[in-house]
Amino acid sequence: MNKLLLLDKDGTLISPKSGEKFVQSPWDQSPLPGVKEAISEARKNGWDIAVCSNQGGIDAGYKSLENCFQEMRFLLELFPEISECYFCPANYGFTGKECWRCWGKCLDDERIKYNQFASELSWSQYGKVDYRKPGGGMLILAQSINNADKVYFVGDRPEDEQAAANSYIPFLSADDWRGCFSGQSISPLQIKFLENLRTI
Repeated sequence: MNKLLLLDKDGTLISPKSGEKFVQSPWDQSPLPGVKEAISEARKNGWDIAVCSNQGGIDAGYKSLENCFQEMRFLLELFPEISECYFCPANYGFTGKECWRCWGKCLDDERIKYNQFASELSWSQYGKVDYRKPGGGMLILAQSINNADKVYFVGDRPEDEQAAANSYIPFLSADDWRGCFSGQSISPLQIKFLENLRTI
């Protein structure tokens, strides 16, 4: 069985070192408490791990596409157990028509861009393709490319939860996910997640 843990980025994995609301540079990223432990536990139990992130700052003019690639590259240095990143630059006026895929040793000419007419996937069962969360396209793309039988998505915002619902993927809040490994008391929902994490 191929198992895939999909993770949102900002507010789920990292917060800005600068203390600003948004990441100010590719290196302005600091791991949130419990994240490294949670990622290690998933890898120990045979899960592949990928990031699925909206990057609206590109369309809004706060960062360039190249800045975003550098940001993802540094994220993968912080968390080497994560295999790849998918992100939607929210191009064409904050619509989700494109999605980029990159990985740790990815060369500039190896980056892959998918558009909503991607022939690699059959989208008919999901309706309109929208890579930007709360659309489910980015999650469906990652699941398909990894040929995953079992998938979870972890995020910190309502659009993350909605993206999971739109792609028929179980969701866990980032607070609950990190909380499993940060010493706080465990809820029944977290126990169920941990059981699923450790079951083949």
